Amino acid sequence: MVKKLFDIDLAGYDVAIKKDNYTFMKKGQPTLSANIDAKGGFWSYTVLDPDSN
Repeated sequence: MVKKLFDIDLAGYDVAIKKDNYTFMKKGQPTLSANIDAKGGFWSYTVLDPDSN
């Protein structure tokens, strides 16, 4: 879905999980934060420019 929405390939990204929030990070690339619902479906996405981190 991320590739479709933002044209970001998450291959090679590190992921940090905290409760219902997943944060995908890769040096020099945009950071993506996504929330999941109780059924495991992603419902909220935030993309941060690599220069804003």
